[in-house]
Amino acid sequence: MDNNEPFQPSKAETLILLMLCEIHQALKINSDIDASIIGTAITTGNFWAIEDRMPFFPAPIIDNKKVEFVCDILDMYQMLQLSFASLQDKIKDTHPADFISNIQKNTVFPGFDGNNEGEYLSILRMMTKLEMYENTYTLPCNSHRRMLAFYQRMLFVYNAEFEKLMNDELLSLESITKIISPPEHSFLDMTKHRR
Repeated sequence: MDNNEPFQPSKAETLILLMLCEIHQALKINSDIDASIIGTAITTGNFWAIEDRMPFFPAPIIDNKKVEFVCDILDMYQMLQLSFASLQDKIKDTHPADFISNIQKNTVFPGFDGNNEGEYLSILRMMTKLEMYENTYTLPCNSHRRMLAFYQRMLFVYNAEFEKLMNDELLSLESITKIISPPEHSFLDMTKHRR
């Protein structure tokens, strides 16, 4: 089924779906899918309700470039977190507590906007199933604001700072501060955001 086509199951598919809904309810399966809503939507012809309650349905095919972009972002946050953790003891006596707290807060991955960046959130959900980047983020990761442009600016600064590092060296406090506060008009070359 094309993602732009309305959901209209055949008679046979309708019967199968209704039987599956009954099985789902009889077994009292606890999941994100509400079988009673699906069953009612199918029997009343209100297929729009399925898409309304399950915005991931039907799921779009995810572009690999988006997956790579999410990996780049999570790699960056992983490095930010490791680097900051290595510096915390060294800077606690030389910097104000609110400065340190602000830096720490901004090294935590905030996620993506659930209303406008849903594909990116779905990539994170899949990564959770695959146990990728387990210590870098915690679902649901809904930032409640658009984040893509901000991450692009961060990656531009991060890549420049990362290239200065030698071997297994971590980021300095100055580099971390630059990355989490990227300029509004960083030159963005998305072809070079992979490290």
